[in-house]
Amino acid sequence: MNVQKTFKTAAVSFLLFCCWLSAATLPSAARTPDIQRSMDALAKLSDLRENLVYKKAGDIDLTLDLVLPTTTKDKDGKDLFPDGAPVVLYFHGGGWIQGNRYTSFNALKYFSENGIALALVSYRFADGKNTVETCVTDCFDAARYLAKNAREYGLDPTRMLAYGTSAGGHLTLMAVLADPSAFPGDPSLADAQFRFVGGVAICPVSTLVDKEAWGERDYLSADKRFETLFGGSFEQTQAMAKKVSPLYWLKKDSPRLLIMHGDADKTVSIKGSLMMEAKAKELGADLTLLRVPNAGHNFKSERNPLWRVQRLVFLDNLLDMAQTSCGPSRWIQLGWR
Repeated sequence: MNVQKTFKTAAVSFLLFCCWLSAATLPSAARTPDIQRSMDALAKLSDLRENLVYKKAGDIDLTLDLVLPTTTKDKDGKDLFPDGAPVVLYFHGGGWIQGNRYTSFNALKYFSENGIALALVSYRFADGKNTVETCVTDCFDAARYLAKNAREYGLDPTRMLAYGTSAGGHLTLMAVLADPSAFPGDPSLADAQFRFVGGVAICPVSTLVDKEAWGERDYLSADKRFETLFGGSFEQTQAMAKKVSPLYWLKKDSPRLLIMHGDADKTVSIKGSLMMEAKAKELGADLTLLRVPNAGHNFKSERNPLWRVQRLVFLDNLLDMAQTSCGPSRWIQLGWR
């Protein structure tokens, strides 16, 4: 009995050690047994390319999973996207310091059935040495990798989109709005050409320099937070913080964006999203803010009857962006505010 118990304890310790090694190498790519089962199921239903190394950072492999669409033609046999599949990049949340890249199975299935590829992206976490700028650069390098290998995977690199929640919403806004040349990464990917045509950011951080955009209990208000995120104090890191603030990249001709934010969010205040909306109106940019009443961070609340509607809104908007690539937002026309 004691031998069996000892063996079991050793086996558990070994598994935990393996998980630790995986997390130390690439935390957001680690898979729990439940996640692995979901990925195995997805592999049976789609053309799944797992753990593609989009670049190396020292001895660390940065990877993504690419889900290629199972449906590529319409009911009449015509190509849904003759120039290749649009690709949506999913950037996970977690305050830039934690989280994983695995999103809902329903979203994966939705995109695949509508002719759209989906890339689940891992990036390095901010730890004082790596910063939020590192996270942004990694996300751009994931886009560069997909563009460089677009022909192999049947993708259209001129029709990229992004979505994410919280810190992932911030990275979505940066990918869609910022100039990639301001975030040079792996030299081997430098010549890759791509274009983002839209994105959906859910409860995102929009500015890291305007304290009036933060709530009293906002994530960014915590002591020592900036030392982790930027390697220095708030006062010492203003230039970098502004560089990674989507608010300052928004222009009149920026790609189409939808921001969804709960008006009771105490983790990331809606004030930053309201500033984005106000600037978009001033510039004439195609940005819609959908305010979710009585909803907290990630739309968590005791009563939230709009959850399913929100899910459909962000999925359908990304599909519409992929199909149209430009032009007026149909949600504005329908009166969604």
